[in-house]
This record gives sequence, structure tokens and C-alpha cells, in this order.
Amino acid sequence: MKVLWITNVPFPEAVGLMNKECPRTVPIGGWMMSSAAAIIKEGVELTVASVSDKVGELTVLQGKDIKYYLIPYGKGNHVVNPAYDSYWREVASLEKPDVVHIHGSEYSHGLSYIQAVGAQNVVVSLQGMMGECSRHFFDGMSKLDVLLSTSFRDFVKRDTLMANYRDSCRRAEIEKIMLKQVRHLIGRTGWDRETALAINPDATYHFCNETLRDVFYSGQWQHKGNRQVFVTQAEYPLKGMHQLLKAISMMEARPHVQVAGFNVVDASSLKKRLKIRSYGLFLRRLIRRYGLKDIVAFVGPLDAAGMKAALLDADLFVCPSSVENSSNSIGEAQLLGVPVIASRRGGNPSMVVDRQTGFLYDFYDVAELASLMENVLSQDCVKISLAASAAASARHDREANACRLVAIYKSIMQR
Repeated sequence: MKVLWITNVPFPEAVGLMNKECPRTVPIGGWMMSSAAAIIKEGVELTVASVSDKVGELTVLQGKDIKYYLIPYGKGNHVVNPAYDSYWREVASLEKPDVVHIHGSEYSHGLSYIQAVGAQNVVVSLQGMMGECSRHFFDGMSKLDVLLSTSFRDFVKRDTLMANYRDSCRRAEIEKIMLKQVRHLIGRTGWDRETALAINPDATYHFCNETLRDVFYSGQWQHKGNRQVFVTQAEYPLKGMHQLLKAISMMEARPHVQVAGFNVVDASSLKKRLKIRSYGLFLRRLIRRYGLKDIVAFVGPLDAAGMKAALLDADLFVCPSSVENSSNSIGEAQLLGVPVIASRRGGNPSMVVDRQTGFLYDFYDVAELASLMENVLSQDCVKISLAASAAASARHDREANACRLVAIYKSIMQR
């Protein structure tokens, strides 16, 4: 069976093949590489195509087990871009795939394939649902918060929060067009099923859980008593870091918070003050207002091993997002047995059974979040840790998920 994957980012192997002297990895989409390895073991002949700003023409690369196509990024995939059409026709002509699997509906290069080649035997995996993301973009922020948080850098580059919101709305329209044209969808939460079928009730929805990064399938969390909270993202409002800061400000005994990713609040020099982004400026003001400077630490981008170490060192993982589908970070934390608190938004209730495999709270109720954090940090949570680990191990079973995905491909071919 020949399968073509269309992904939002090139695989690290493809990046390394382009630049052999200095290969790099990307901390995005690591779960896709694990899933790819699993279905290759099931006999799938896999080709992966992505857009890239590092190439000026259609580029073909041969990896160990995967062939890669890189398409020039050009004017970009945040708007409908007809320049991609001819590349997709060439890729389809060369490969003649039995199934085309588009990972995510957020960008126009996937839609371009459908419009250039057709929707026959095409399936779209539901990742971030952009219509819902745009609807919840500013949750927890007032209009005044947005206005006063416009940074110098974003004003000059016209990359303000409002500009980001408008971009999100444009991509939501791309998503709507794409989902209306395809016949097959792959999802994994009750929320993504309901949301996608509201757009296209005639599509066939296939359920398939995700395979996560290999390193998280071993290791077991133990309560440290260090009152350390770990968060994986804080770069834009949807991740809800502002709500977490508000909750921590209400706690009498404040925990230490480690945040993965670049230090978005750093203004320690004139150059950094000029480069700070709007949401980082908003978070910086909250940190100063609530006196949280000494307890919030940005630890930089982490690879899989670094993320695992940070999770195992924490007493609690918090996902305060205003919307998620199925957070891979929640899945990785649960595999390790780290206690999880998540907002009761999007697909989180499909991953966290409240008071059994973790804890859920209302996104706007920061007092409830503060109370939950204090309760979890003051006990060892062994029972919930073991239950979460068992549930996540079943949900993210590599062999079961690979077999399920291959079965989905076969059913699409038969139809």
C-alpha cells in the first residue's frame, strides 16, 4: 500500500538531508515520526510531502525508509495559494498513492492538493480546529488587555495580536472549505467529531488515537514534594498562560512554575525590550502585577528527552488552554504518570476523566484552578497517577494505533 502524507512541517530526517553539515531537529510533530515508524512496520510504503522555505523548486529526498518531497513555501500557506497546485499534480503523477493523508486542516497547502488532484482517497486528520481556535482566541483577555499589550516589535511588523487573530480567521475559512470537500476524516475526541461533522455531516469519521514520542513509553513519575508546576507552552493566548498566572496569584503558598519554550517575557536589555511580542508583554505585566517574577522560569525549547526530564521532576502538569483537541503534552504527562490539571475545553474531557485520571476545571474559574493546584501539590496522588498511566498506555498503544490507521487506509481504498 502506497500512502502519501502531507504534513505542516518537514520531518527532521528531511531537514538533515537538505543540510548534512548541520542537521537539525524540530520540536514540532514528533508524534508523527513515531506514527510513521509504526505503520512502516505494518507494510506501508510511505512518502511524506511538506512545504519549506529552504527550497526554490520541487525537491525529492530519499531517507532510510521514507521518500520526501519538499515544495517551495513561496507566498505562504496562510491564504489560498494556487502556486502549489502544479507541484501537487507532479507529486501525485510520480507517486500514484493509494491513499493521501493530510495531517491537519489549518493550512492551504493541503487544500491545494484537493483542488489540484481531487478528494478521491484523501483523508484529513483533525488537529487544531481553526474555527474554534479563532472563536476562543482572546478568552481570558479584555479588549483593553489586547490594546495595551501591543508591543513596539509587533506594531512595526504589523504582527499584533489582532493581526494574529485575523490570520486565524483566514485559516478557519481555509479549513471550512477543505472539510466540506473531503469524504474522510480522522479524529480522536468527541469534540473534534462533533465540530468537524457540523461542517460536513456527510463525511465519514474514523476514530484513531495518536502514537506519541518513543521516550515517553518508559519511566514512572514519583511525588517529589517540590511544589513544581510544569507548563509546555506560553507563546500565544490560546495556551492560557495568563489564566494560570491569575490562579497562582491567588494561592497562599505559591509553587514554582517551569515553562518550556523561549522566554517570551524577557526584557532584560534594550534590544530584548524592543523585540518582545505583544502576548509576552501582557504576561510580563501580569507577572509584575502579581509579584511572580521569582517563581516563573522559562527553560527554553526542550527536545523529547528534555521534556520527559522536566515532567518527571515536576509535581504537577497544567494545561490551561482556552481550546485544545487532544493535547499530546497531556498524553505524554499521563504516560509517565504525572498528575494533570486541564481546562474543561475542547477535547480535554476525552483525555482526562475528572477526579479519576486527572482534574478538570472551568477555564474562566481561576479560583477553582488555584484550589485544585493546592490540593494536588499537597498530596502524592499515587492512585490518580497509576490510573492515568494505565489509561494513556491503552490510548497511545503504538501497535494498536498503527493497525487501526492501516485499517482506515484499507477501508478508504475499498470505498
